[in-house]
Amino acid sequence: MAASFTDGRFQVEWQTAQTTKGAPLVAGYVQNTRGGGVANVRMKVETLDAQGQVIGTATALAPGYLGGFSRTYFEVPLETSGVGYRVSVASWDLAGNGQ
Repeated sequence: MAASFTDGRFQVEWQTAQTTKGAPLVAGYVQNTRGGGVANVRMKVETLDAQGQVIGTATALAPGYLGGFSRTYFEVPLETSGVGYRVSVASWDLAGNGQ
């Protein structure tokens, strides 16, 4: 499963994958669509069942500083697989000029 979306400041491309041990995860790229830098971008993944109900939630930090108009790779390990997933940017901190 793969998808992309734009949510205000960020554009996110993601797909489902597995760790080397076979555990489920969501991996992709988050892009800052504005000029100012950000840091501590926290990605949130909700695992959904066949009825669209949330059966699990996981979060992880996208590593490092995300400068204006740049992107970074992220991985969010999941406790359980689902029929679908809802991926979002849960939070971030403004960080000017890479500081």
